[in-house]
Amino acid sequence: MGKPTGFLDYERRDAKAEEPLARIKHFHEFRTPLPEAEQEKQGARCMACGVPFCQAGQMIGGMMSGCPLQNMVPEWNDLLYLGNWEEAYYRLAKTSNFPEFTGRVCPGLCEAACTCNLNGDPVGTKGNELAIIEHAYRMGYAHARPPRVRTGKKVAVVGSGPSGLAVADQLNRRGHLVTVYERRDRAGGLLRYGIPNMKLEKQVIDRKLEIMKEEGIRFIVNCNIGADVKAEQLLKEYDKVVLCCGAAKPRDIKVPGRDAKGIYFAVDFLTATTKSLLDSNFADKKYIPAEGKNVLVIGGGDTGNDCVGTSIRLGCKSVTQLEMMPKLPDTRAENNPWPVWPRVCKTDYGQQEAIAKFGHDPRIYQTTVQEFIKDKNGNVKQARIVKLASQKDEKTGRMAMVPVEGSEFVLDVELVLIAAGFLGSQDYVTKAFGVHEKAASTGTALIPARSKTGVDIMSVNLLLEDDSDPVVWRGPVIAGVVKQFWTDVIWNDVDFLFVDMPPGTGDVPLTVFQSIPVDGIVVVASPQELVGMIVEKAVKMAQMMNIPIIGLVENMSYVQCPDCGRRIELFGKSHIDETAARYKLPVLAKIPIDPSLASNCDSGVIELFEGDWMDAAADAVEQFHA
Repeated sequence: MGKPTGFLDYERRDAKAEEPLARIKHFHEFRTPLPEAEQEKQGARCMACGVPFCQAGQMIGGMMSGCPLQNMVPEWNDLLYLGNWEEAYYRLAKTSNFPEFTGRVCPGLCEAACTCNLNGDPVGTKGNELAIIEHAYRMGYAHARPPRVRTGKKVAVVGSGPSGLAVADQLNRRGHLVTVYERRDRAGGLLRYGIPNMKLEKQVIDRKLEIMKEEGIRFIVNCNIGADVKAEQLLKEYDKVVLCCGAAKPRDIKVPGRDAKGIYFAVDFLTATTKSLLDSNFADKKYIPAEGKNVLVIGGGDTGNDCVGTSIRLGCKSVTQLEMMPKLPDTRAENNPWPVWPRVCKTDYGQQEAIAKFGHDPRIYQTTVQEFIKDKNGNVKQARIVKLASQKDEKTGRMAMVPVEGSEFVLDVELVLIAAGFLGSQDYVTKAFGVHEKAASTGTALIPARSKTGVDIMSVNLLLEDDSDPVVWRGPVIAGVVKQFWTDVIWNDVDFLFVDMPPGTGDVPLTVFQSIPVDGIVVVASPQELVGMIVEKAVKMAQMMNIPIIGLVENMSYVQCPDCGRRIELFGKSHIDETAARYKLPVLAKIPIDPSLASNCDSGVIELFEGDWMDAAADAVEQFHA
């Protein structure tokens, strides 16, 4: 793909950005595209690598590596190099619904995973993507393509952000009749009001929405599902309803003085700014003013950076950005090798503008707010800041950022913007449709559910809409999910990770043994003779794959009479000791049938069960790990 020596022949070139002190005077996009001939050279730099990580879209080292959409990056880079712009667009459109959006605001995971990034500058794939789609619009390739056949099925999509628009686009292509509901006055969700205009000009969204309308998708705005329209009405009117509500619940900062005037969530600040810009070019004054104010942004992510850039454009006196984590290194650390996402310090456009205007980086690392101080009218006037240090919690064993005693200092602030992340969708929509919180997602990883005693749990059932729905998957798919539960779940600090596998020697144990660094296994049996045979197969499989066996546990071993204490073997004579002796393994436990065990399971407090049957097993696991 591309020119075999292109990465040696041509240097990377990107769209030229307007100088910071010039671009802060307006809210327009500030990058000038490369000439098409130069853009084709950038496609030529794609080096025909044997394993194109750029399109892998998989978790490596707990972080996403390569394009999550699995865009066929080398293919359209090659077509771009050959000057075949139309075919490059068709290849791009096969996997990406909105390259005009991602080409502007995507963090560029493809470039981070590019093989050229190992010892040089990566291919400018993000710029190539944007050039291809914009060329397609100019030449008329990106026109409306309504489906030729309609299924007659009606689908309601609640939310018109990037996920809602993508769902609507995909379902419409399949011939379904799609209606998108948006609670705000314009469709676009996060794209419209969460991303500032200088990163994504809103006529770009409007251009795509017009095409989607021509293709048959209906948009209803100013309609708040769950409030203006009841869930029952939507479920009755449509064959299916898809909730694409976005992560609209911001994380708050709960400290003394939080009720002071002049403290806003970042998303509200950005929304008000963009809406006023679109409605009246700021003439209506319905935005949150920053002019002449000392602005404090809490949060060091992309949203915080957008707040910095927007505050500067609105004429702030100064801007400070708090980041609770330490500054990342400027280059990859040894424990962060390619193609893992590079954990390096990035200075984005807003911070660049702050440096140009105020002479210093706005970020203060390892800090957080301890208290907001009000004036006599209840307005925020200062913020008491405290420095943080990483410290191990002796009870949980986890690392946490904790305040450093005596490190407090005070900043003068008149406007505070909280950009501390999001906690999922707003409850009123999901609850209206009977959706209960289970496992969560950050967008690139899964967050496990947590038991009442603090044990992290991940199961397919925690991802199902209905607990009683069957999981009808073939072995390889199940095996893939088991692997993802290891690679894609944020487990934090783990003392012991237990993987509960089905009995036998199928795809799941095979995948576990091959994909997860298993320290050892505990084989669980029951007295039945058939189960004993399956157990022996599992033991032999583990030995063949050099997986250490900690020992055997027999479940439903007996019932103990509550009156006389006699043990009754309901399922026949146990053979666990014979099997253990045959393979020179210890018997770790014989668990009886006990009603209190079932009761604790049903109550969700199995960890609180008191019994000594598993003590030897727990000791064996702990000693084995040590």
